[in-house]
Amino acid sequence: MDTFSAIVPDTGEVVEFEGRQLVLPGRVSTVGLDLPDDLSFEQWNGIGAALQGVGRSVQWWIGDWLRYGERRYGEMYAQAIEETGRSYDNLRTAKAVAERIQFDRRRSNLSFGHHAEVAFRDDADELLDLAEQRDFSVRDLRAEVSRRKAAKAIGAAYANDDTCTVADLNRLVALGCTFGTIYADPPWRYDNQGTRAATRKHYKAEFDENDQEIQPASGMTVEEICALPVRELAADASHLHLWTTNAFLFDCPRIFDAWGFEFRSSFVWVKSQMGIGNYWRNSHEILLTAIRGDAKRFNDHSMMSWLETERGRHSAKPEQVRHFIERASPGPYLELFARSPADKWTVWGNQIERGLFHANVREVA
Repeated sequence: MDTFSAIVPDTGEVVEFEGRQLVLPGRVSTVGLDLPDDLSFEQWNGIGAALQGVGRSVQWWIGDWLRYGERRYGEMYAQAIEETGRSYDNLRTAKAVAERIQFDRRRSNLSFGHHAEVAFRDDADELLDLAEQRDFSVRDLRAEVSRRKAAKAIGAAYANDDTCTVADLNRLVALGCTFGTIYADPPWRYDNQGTRAATRKHYKAEFDENDQEIQPASGMTVEEICALPVRELAADASHLHLWTTNAFLFDCPRIFDAWGFEFRSSFVWVKSQMGIGNYWRNSHEILLTAIRGDAKRFNDHSMMSWLETERGRHSAKPEQVRHFIERASPGPYLELFARSPADKWTVWGNQIERGLFHANVREVA
C-alpha cells in the first residue's frame, strides 16, 4: 500500500502513513492552514483525504502513547490529561481499545470508533471483517453488536422442548426460506405488571433443569424483538404488519430499521368494550404496515383502515385482520408470535407445536 508522510515541525521527524502522501503547502501552524491561491482541485482534494487519515489516527496514537507511559512510568492519567487536554474517559477509552486490539488486528480502512464498538467482544475480529465487507458505518456496527447481544440473550429460551424457539426461525434462514408477508404480534415487555393486561399474567415462564428461570414471563424487550432474524426471512419485496400499543408506538421505528422495512400506513382495531389507561381509556390497538423493496402497493384497495369487533382472549387479534392481509399483501405468509395454526400460513410462536411448524417449513422450502 502507498504511504504518505508528515513532518513533525519541532523535530523534523518524518511520519509515514498508509494510503496517501500528506502535502501541506502554504503556511502551516498549530492554529491554522493558510493555503496558496494556485492549488489544483486534485491537490486540494488530496490534502483533505490525508488530513482525514491523520484524524482517524490520533485516537490510536493517544492510546498507544498512554499505554507506553503506563508501562514505563506507572499511572499516567493526570499527566496525560494535562498534556492532551482530553478527558479521563476519552483517554481511558483510547488506552483500553489500543490494549485490546493490537497493531496486526487493526483495520486501516475502519475508524477508531469501529474498533471501540467491538474491542471487548470475543467475536471482535469477525465483526470487524463484517464491517469491512459490508462497508458498515459505526452506527451500523453498533446495531449489529446490539442484535448479537440480544440474540444471545434470547437463545432458545422462549419455549419448551415441544414448541417453537428462535432456533427454529434460524433454521428457516438456513433453508433459504423467505416470505412476502410477515405478520407479528410481539409480547411487549411492560414495566407495569399490576394491571389485567400485564404480560406476566399471560406469557409462561421457562425453567432449566435446575428449576432456574431462564425466560421470565414478562414478554420480550424491544432489543430482543429487533434481534429476531426477520431481515433474513423477508423477501426483497415484502410487507410487514406489526401490532403495537400506545406504550411502544415510538419504539416501532427501531424494529422497522432492524428488520429492514420502511413505515407506510396504519390500521386500527376498535374494541367494543371499555379499555384501561391512565389518560384515555384505551379501547383500540394499532397495526402498523411497513414495506421492503418494490412491494409498494396493496393488491386490494377496497379496505378501510379500521375495524370494530369484540375483544377476545388476551391479546388475540381479530381473525378478520388476517383475511384483510391475505387480500392486501403477497405470499408466502409468515406469522410471528402466533397462537394457533392458520391455512396458507407458516406460524411460529411459543404456543405452536414444533412438529406443526416444521411441517409448514417443508411446504415453504
